[in-house]
Amino acid sequence: MKQIVKLDRLPDNNPLEGLIQLQTAWRDYDVAMFMGSQYKHICKTIFALQIITAFLIVIGSTLPDSYDMEGILTHAVFGASLFFTLLVSLEGIFNPKARWRQFRSASSNLKSIIWLYRTRSGHFEMDDSQKNPSRPEDR
Repeated sequence: MKQIVKLDRLPDNNPLEGLIQLQTAWRDYDVAMFMGSQYKHICKTIFALQIITAFLIVIGSTLPDSYDMEGILTHAVFGASLFFTLLVSLEGIFNPKARWRQFRSASSNLKSIIWLYRTRSGHFEMDDSQKNPSRPEDR
């Protein structure tokens, strides 16, 4: 009965080549997750600074002229506007949101491929009719 119905697709042992590929794949997954989290923090920081700066610009612009001592408030609003422009430029240069999502997507795909290999399903499925036992490692 065990020969007719084989429920366990996992091999008895993994070849050394497969283990090395798994180690490399998990390392690449960790690197992608780390880089994604770095870009996520950059994205969130730039966004928070933009919100705070925009709030300060609006507050400074709506204050009456009686609060503007010797033009300091006018210069502060101008400086905040320049800082806001710098933040928008940095966001355009680094493009952290797109990179964060790209790293997150790539790491999720890699994790899915790793688990397909580990469970020998999908492209890595092994049949008794196939004579090549290293087929999953080749894929």
